[in-house]
Amino acid sequence: MSGVLLTISLFGMLLFLLAIGVPLVFCFGSTAITFIALQWGMPALYQIAITAFGEWTSFLLIAVPLFVLMANILERSGVAEDLYEMMYQWLGGIRGGLAMGTVAICAIFAAMSGISAVATVTMGLIALPSMMKRNYDAKMAVGSVAAGGTLGILIPPSVIMILYGSLTGASVGKLFIAGLIPGLLLAALFIVYIGVRCFITPELGPPVPLEERYSLKQKLISLKLAILPVGLIFMVLGLIYLGICTPTEAAGLGAFGSFLVLIINKRFSWEIVKESLEKTCRLSGMVLWILLGAKCFAQVYT
Repeated sequence: MSGVLLTISLFGMLLFLLAIGVPLVFCFGSTAITFIALQWGMPALYQIAITAFGEWTSFLLIAVPLFVLMANILERSGVAEDLYEMMYQWLGGIRGGLAMGTVAICAIFAAMSGISAVATVTMGLIALPSMMKRNYDAKMAVGSVAAGGTLGILIPPSVIMILYGSLTGASVGKLFIAGLIPGLLLAALFIVYIGVRCFITPELGPPVPLEERYSLKQKLISLKLAILPVGLIFMVLGLIYLGICTPTEAAGLGAFGSFLVLIINKRFSWEIVKESLEKTCRLSGMVLWILLGAKCFAQVYT
């Protein structure tokens, strides 16, 4: 099969399967299996087993379940509630302040967890009802949660960057460094946009009533709520940027740190640990199967 025909056939089958709604892992996997068999015969399917062993035992990819575990534990540790309370006290009195605080918390969660789902789900449960209760415009409230949640892909430690580094051989540490400034810039642009829109159209994000606002002393006291999450961020990213730890080692320390946060916040229970581990296994398994399918697909085309 010529290179042009192979390219058209390979990507045509992939796009067709995606278009009819086949799960991503089966799109990549079935396409790879089909073309391996067509190109080199059934005995060549051993390539898939070899690729699976090589990828799933990679030291770099151990970081994926560790960061996912870290995210799942932090989701249940009460950190989001503490951060939202702090943001509520500092920004609630200005137009759009709760929406801006939501984006800021999503950025912090992105720097702690590496995946988007945690911030999106958590702030959807905590921030969204609070904003709707205070007569925020529905589009502004939902948009701030949705936009902030996407930052988990870009702000390190991003699981997507780890997977990309594994597939391409790029340095994960350099990818993390490259994603930091754009991620923070994007978060800042979201916040500025919300502030400008709510300044022009106050009904989109009205400030909280005077009787619900806090004094400067109370605001300063609330800053202690950010110590644990910010400390965890500096520990994980600082160790990577300073070259003290690899991303995998930093992920292990981050997962251990999330357990400490759970204990310090008096949220520890074996039920939470069990739920976190089960969710981590499900999500990590899905990610690694998709990675295997993508790797086999890339090898066939290469």
